Amino acid sequence: MCSGKSEVHEDIKVEILGHLEELAAEKAAQDGKSEREAIAEALEQMGDPERIGKQLHAAHKPKVEWGLIALVAGMIAIGFVSVFALQLSMSGKLPITPKLVCGALGIAAMVGLYFADYRRLLSYSRLMYIVVLILMVAVHWQGTIVNGVAHWIHIGSFGFNVYAVSPYLLIIAIAGMLQTEKQAAKGMRREALQLTKETAIYILVPAFLYIMAPAFAYLMIYGVGITVLLLVAGKRKLLFAGFGVIAIILCLLLVDRSFDSAMQRYTAFLNPEAYADS
Repeated sequence: MCSGKSEVHEDIKVEILGHLEELAAEKAAQDGKSEREAIAEALEQMGDPERIGKQLHAAHKPKVEWGLIALVAGMIAIGFVSVFALQLSMSGKLPITPKLVCGALGIAAMVGLYFADYRRLLSYSRLMYIVVLILMVAVHWQGTIVNGVAHWIHIGSFGFNVYAVSPYLLIIAIAGMLQTEKQAAKGMRREALQLTKETAIYILVPAFLYIMAPAFAYLMIYGVGITVLLLVAGKRKLLFAGFGVIAIILCLLLVDRSFDSAMQRYTAFLNPEAYADS
């Protein structure tokens, strides 16, 4: 949060300088004093700088959301109590150490994110987006198959579901990309190219990976998140274009499957000997 504090300090500095300039100009105009005398009297009228600094610090000090912290602490406590209760009910057969480690890591991450300045991630938004997509592709070759799908990547004894975390990371990355994107070029052709590019990056590519996984539950999470994000960003044309293309593709796939099924039925009817054994 150091950069956030420095920005607040800069705002306070500008505000104080503005007051000093106004006081000095007022005294120079009314009392006919020189610029040096007016500035000295304005500084004296402002009062003790240490006292002013303490007052400004109290006024601009960020408020701690104790209610939110208490709610999260209560949920964590309930989770730990539930885990210990399950272990007791199973006569100690429940492996509790990995769960405690994951819980501790989660608490540490939460504390770190609370004090971190998230605005620093803006410059890494595109890199985050690319890395997440690479992981979503790589998991099909290097991932571990669980319940018939390859969504997990294991590094030693530690494993995580790439597709489970990907919707949230993609939403964060795209939010940063929208924040730092350049103003759209004017002209129908350039606007159309920009719309096509954004539709592919923000909607079509992630949707294709989720469909191919398959990971429809995570696709729904991503769909809801990107819809809200684009609506807030005022990207309604992009939203309509992306989901319109996805709807057309799904319709074509359904029609293609229906056509293949119908052709198989007609072929079997006209040539029953060929399908006698099937």
